Amino acid sequence: MSVQEIFTNLVWDWVSLRFNAIAYGVDQERGEGDPIPFMLSKLFISRLERVLRQLVIPRVIASSSGLLTRAEEEPADQQKEFLKKYFNDRQGRVVLWEKWQAAWHATMTEKEIPPQPEAKRKGLKSLLSKKPVNPPSELTEEQWLEVSKKIDRDNKVGGKAWAHLQGDGAQYTPPNKSDGQLIVGFFGRSVKVLKEQMTAIRQIVKQGGNIGKTFNLYQNNKKVDLPLLAVCYQNPEEYLEGDNVLKNIMGGQPARAFPLIARYLPGYIKGT
Repeated sequence: MSVQEIFTNLVWDWVSLRFNAIAYGVDQERGEGDPIPFMLSKLFISRLERVLRQLVIPRVIASSSGLLTRAEEEPADQQKEFLKKYFNDRQGRVVLWEKWQAAWHATMTEKEIPPQPEAKRKGLKSLLSKKPVNPPSELTEEQWLEVSKKIDRDNKVGGKAWAHLQGDGAQYTPPNKSDGQLIVGFFGRSVKVLKEQMTAIRQIVKQGGNIGKTFNLYQNNKKVDLPLLAVCYQNPEEYLEGDNVLKNIMGGQPARAFPLIARYLPGYIKGT
């Protein structure tokens, strides 16, 4: 296996562990009209894998030539361990995080074509014209044509990738392009923290009492919106039916602090 293949697998493993942590235990067999949030869907995760392996990770590889060259200098049976140490090193993660974001946005964010260079105007008529014009382009006509064609190609690739992620919407609610930051942000989430937060929420509910107050003391500006959403879909009978556990948890919580709950479980939180 090449160093590039090892690196690709490590990046995907890093991302998929985070998605699988919240999707674990969620019923994937949904009835018509009852989709689950995309980030909890194993079908979405498999579609995301294809997009990342084919389009995004190659860009990370292209910007990580120094790291991969160093890895290639290691004995073949130690190359994976060398790269894993880089992933687990704090400074290494910072560098990878920057490259990951840049690769995602270069692939999945639609770019605007720069204004076309204007031909030089001649004559008194053009000088007297009051019609506003775009700022002059710094590109030559040939350069502009080349750049605009590349942007158009990239936008089409990104558009097809988004269409693949959105799917037919039968089993999960499709992501919007504005969800790109949520998706790319999984690279920076801690699997350990996600699991700890889901466990803490379950314990609060099991202990009973004033669970709304206990949850409020626990969350205290923590980012628990996603773990709470996952727990609700992992245990819908307990959290969404019967005793209205989620409503009790959300008592007094502002919708702006829990945008995923407000988006996917409206009616369980004040202000939605």
